[in-house]
Amino acid sequence: MHHLPILPEILMVFAVALPVTYIFRKLQVPTLVGFLLSGIVLGPMGFGLITDMHNVEVLAEIGVILLLFTIGIEFSLKDLVRLRFAVFGAGTLQVVLTGGCVAVVMWLLGFTWPESILMGCLASLSSTAIVLTLLKAKGDIGAPHGQLATGILIFQDLAAIPMLMVAPMLASGGAQQADLWWTLAGTLGLVVLLLVVAHFVYPWILERVVRTRTPELFTLTAILVALGTAFLVGEVGLTLAIGAFLAGIVVSESPYAGQLLGEIAPLRDIFNTLFFVSVGLLVKLPPDSDTLVVIFTTVGIIVVVKSIITSGVAISLGFGVRIAVLAGVSLAQIGEFAFVLAKVGADVGLLSAGMVQIFLAVSVLSMLLTPATMALAHPLSARADKVPWLERLVPAAHHMGRRGESDPQTSTKELKDHVIIVGYGWTGQSVARVLQSLGIQHIILETNPFSVRDGRRAGAAVCYGDATKATILLHAEISRAQALVVTIADAGGAQQIVAQARRLNPALHVLVRTRYLRESKVLYSLGAQDVVPEEFETSLALVARVLRHYGVSRHAAELQLEQIRQHRYELLADERPASPGLLSLPELLASADVEQVTLQAGDAACNKTIGEIGLRAKTGATILVVQRNGKLMSNPDAQTRLLEADDLVLFGNAPQMARAQEMLRLGALSNGESKL
Repeated sequence: MHHLPILPEILMVFAVALPVTYIFRKLQVPTLVGFLLSGIVLGPMGFGLITDMHNVEVLAEIGVILLLFTIGIEFSLKDLVRLRFAVFGAGTLQVVLTGGCVAVVMWLLGFTWPESILMGCLASLSSTAIVLTLLKAKGDIGAPHGQLATGILIFQDLAAIPMLMVAPMLASGGAQQADLWWTLAGTLGLVVLLLVVAHFVYPWILERVVRTRTPELFTLTAILVALGTAFLVGEVGLTLAIGAFLAGIVVSESPYAGQLLGEIAPLRDIFNTLFFVSVGLLVKLPPDSDTLVVIFTTVGIIVVVKSIITSGVAISLGFGVRIAVLAGVSLAQIGEFAFVLAKVGADVGLLSAGMVQIFLAVSVLSMLLTPATMALAHPLSARADKVPWLERLVPAAHHMGRRGESDPQTSTKELKDHVIIVGYGWTGQSVARVLQSLGIQHIILETNPFSVRDGRRAGAAVCYGDATKATILLHAEISRAQALVVTIADAGGAQQIVAQARRLNPALHVLVRTRYLRESKVLYSLGAQDVVPEEFETSLALVARVLRHYGVSRHAAELQLEQIRQHRYELLADERPASPGLLSLPELLASADVEQVTLQAGDAACNKTIGEIGLRAKTGATILVVQRNGKLMSNPDAQTRLLEADDLVLFGNAPQMARAQEMLRLGALSNGESKL
């Protein structure tokens, strides 16, 4: 019987991965761990069911390409610009310090400088696929430590390009330096040219594909964009994964980016299973105890040293201790791009076969430990955050006591009945702008020193500080504040902030923005009065627009939405919802309500009296109040003349008020009545 040579391996991968992952999901352990252990079960450390790994590795590479492509789409150029300090500041220091430290140690152990430098490069890289997958699963990719880790990972992936090209130079003893530098410059130039062309060509292609309204064609285009760009970038000397990531960033600015993501995501998830299983297949520990001791000791040293160096880099740049430790522990493993670099090192003679096997064992074991180390990161960071001398190492915190522009103490002492905003991301900035326009005092707390600097330059009342600490909240005069608005994407950090705030000011009104409803129960139990889940507020905004389309007044629609909020979004979350006292559409349309209308320049009702308009007789709606220049005129008579910018309060049911607004704007109704 004929069959595809690759089919047995693929069937075994999914047959083992499915039950293992199901069990891990029930145990609330990351599914990624299940994939890795499935690989160990199938590989030489387990039952040895898969001996030819080539086919699995090819499909796994496609999984990495699709993963990095979708991450690039979600990341976007704006995010890259926003994280430029994390990418080029923290990323540079992390790679140089980690690589340099490991290189010196290896040289002291008797290795040559070229070998030591290559091993330093290997150790400096972390796993983009594993870290971003875990951060996304935890909802932490938008948190401060998630953004910092993402920025460093981007630089590591970019740094892998020159590392791959410098490896032959190290092996040749510098004899080919000039040729290699020219090759490197030419490669980078070709990549830039390719991305510029893609920036203009891809949107043009996507627009014409969308016009065909053929879903299959759009899916094929999405795959072609991801794999095609990765292939072209790979042809000029870069890794396929980096090419896919850059392609994702290019198309992220397209209006069709969301649809692209939706088309790619199912394929990405399937192929990613193969990638993580293939990592588990690489685990092949030697039988002799001495080598095992070396491997496990090296794993421990690598995890600890990388955590310390990355955390130290973050602290030196002004990030708080808690955020620095969370990011440092997240990047403690050795990454998948190091496998490619190790292969190049072996090909040019810098690494022996034995050294490569030890390196693979250390790398894979460090990857396997990542879910556990990231789970321990939060309690570890909380402990480190309480160490006084570590906090004194943070430059931004150390300089907070100085007088001048960077000292928030010069402005917080006068705060009273104010709002404390935690987080200076897009949501925090939007809230601050609205409060500023309303004349409401507020102060913003932000842990990213670069965001604080940019905010101060823009004139925002933003201060450096980790709001999980009581001292920072007290410094923001929380005892005299009216409200606390938590906008950060860090679920664990938000919970700590709510608990601290409730303890320091029991009367404070606490509002929290969260990404998922499942996080709201804990926040409510800790003392938050209002929790706003992004996923459901978007649904409510759409419902409000639907109701307005049916003629329901804004006020009546908002009352229905508020009823849903008061029941903590149960109507939206329950698959068998019970209506929380909502009115039906006929009841909403028939019930009397009030609505405010502002007369605009050019409206037919401007400069006419209420009697001349005849609003009540023609529409059934009544003008209850006219507000002009801050003064209210209740129950205005027929001689009251309406002017531009008057605010009118109308009373009536939904159809009556719809006709009244049409009459005020146009001077006529759609049934053909004459103009005013």
